[in-house]
Amino acid sequence: MIEFHEQQYTEVVEHFGKPDVLTVSGVHRGIQRRIYDDRRKELIPAHGLSLVGIPMSDFTVRGGSIVKRREADPNTVSRALREHLSERPRTPASRARSRLRASVPDRRATS
Repeated sequence: MIEFHEQQYTEVVEHFGKPDVLTVSGVHRGIQRRIYDDRRKELIPAHGLSLVGIPMSDFTVRGGSIVKRREADPNTVSRALREHLSERPRTPASRARSRLRASVPDRRATS
């Protein structure tokens, strides 16, 4: 899963924090956001997925919205994914898949 980490991920933003307003669940918005963030960090990997957060500073932003750059944006996302994949610890299953791929002859090479 890929997330665009907006300003509220790196600094306190009054609009999102609202320390004087309680959410429906009875906690302050900032606390509720942390609860949701913690849940995502726990539940996404529990379902065999990874969470990749791309900071706002990696994109061109105006007025709080990403300015679409058709050539640069896919490169930004690709770079974040490559970095994420290179940082992930290898699991026994991923090591076994790599060994299996290495042991199977490449049929394209014999054609």
